[in-house]
Formats: sequence, structure tokens, C-alpha cells
Amino acid sequence: YKGSAYSSIVVFDAAWRRTGGWLLPATVQERMAPQAASGGAIGPDGLLYLFGHTRPEMYVFAKPAMGPVLLHVATIDLEAAGQAFVFDETTPRAIYASARPSGTVRRFILPEVAVDHPDARRCEAAVAGKTP
Repeated sequence: YKGSAYSSIVVFDAAWRRTGGWLLPATVQERMAPQAASGGAIGPDGLLYLFGHTRPEMYVFAKPAMGPVLLHVATIDLEAAGQAFVFDETTPRAIYASARPSGTVRRFILPEVAVDHPDARRCEAAVAGKTP
């Protein structure tokens, strides 16, 4: 397998053509090593949330105004060394995450994430069947 140094986020259009993307910061790649990101989603706040494979933490990113590397804006400690998670669309900041070692799914309320980097930009989530 490829190691965490190959971690990247790729953007596709509706026809699955690659239209852009970013690299993960080296500091986050080191924490995920030797694997890469496992699960991820754009949150209701427009930030990108990613899990690694083993550490009980979630990484939060903003798009840079320019450049090829995402901006790491927060790390959230969670009691879920998981891979998969989903945002609960009925409760702001709530997620359901797999806790791989126990084989359970747990619910968490994520803290608000402050984004004070002057070059940080939020993402727009495209939903299947809807135009952004």
C-alpha cells in the first residue's frame, strides 16, 4: 500500500472528472502514518473533517486561499479510533462514528471550530442530485 505521504483530497465534477485537490499537511500525515486518511466529510460549517485509521482523533481542515496544502485548523480528541463517520443532519455538530476496536457506533457532539487563519476558506458540499 502507499503510505501517508500520498494523502490528498481530490475534487471531482458531476461527470467524475478531476477538477482540483489539495495535499494534507505534513504534520497530519505524520500522525496518520503509516496509513492515510480513512473517513471524511464536509461539515455543516464548511470545514473538512477527517479520521485516520488508528488514533482517537479527528482532523479539521479549511481550504487555502491559494496553494496546494489544506490548512489544519483543529484536532478533536474522540473516543473512537474509527474509520467511518457521518454527520447527523438533524442535530448540529453531531456525528455517528465507528469505534473499530469494540465494533460499536457512538454518537458525539463536536465542539465549535474557530477558523482564524486569514487564508482559510470554507468548502461547499455538493449533494448528489443537487447543484451547489
